[in-house]
Amino acid sequence: MELNENNCVGCGRCLGACNFDAIRFRQDQAISILNAKMAEYALAVVKDRENFHLSLVVDVSPYCDCHSENDAPILPNIGMFASFDPVALDQACADACLKAEPLRNSVLGDNLASGQAVDKHDHFKNTTPESEWETQLIHGEKIGLGRRDYDLIVMK
Repeated sequence: MELNENNCVGCGRCLGACNFDAIRFRQDQAISILNAKMAEYALAVVKDRENFHLSLVVDVSPYCDCHSENDAPILPNIGMFASFDPVALDQACADACLKAEPLRNSVLGDNLASGQAVDKHDHFKNTTPESEWETQLIHGEKIGLGRRDYDLIVMK
C-alpha cells in the first residue's frame, strides 16, 4: 500500500483502520501529527464558545480505546476531573496518572518488572514506547486551546 502524504489531513483514520501497523509515515511522524490535529480539531469545536470539560480517569487501558484487543487496565482508577480549560484538564489527568502506582498484572506492570521501562517516570511511554502524548498538550497550548498549568482542587 502506498500513501500520498500530500493528501493527508492528519485525521488518523488510516492508522485506526489498519490493525496490522502496516501504515507508516516518513520518519514516523504520524503520532505527533495526529496529536497536533486532535488539538486543532478540539480548538475548532470550542473556539468562541462557552465550554466545560469532564474526564473520568478509570480503567486506563494500555492502548487507545479504538483498539479492539485492549488489555487489562494499567493503572488503578484515578478519579474524576473537571475544568473550563481542556489542556489544563488533560495535563492534570496525565500528572495524576504519572503519580499513580501501576497495576502489576498489566502491560505496564509486566514492562516494569522485566526491565523494559523506557522512562521510569512515564507510565505512558513504559506501556507504549512510541507514545508522544505530550505533543498534543504542547500544541494545544501553542495554538491557544488552553494552558498546561493548573490549580488542582481536591474534593472528597
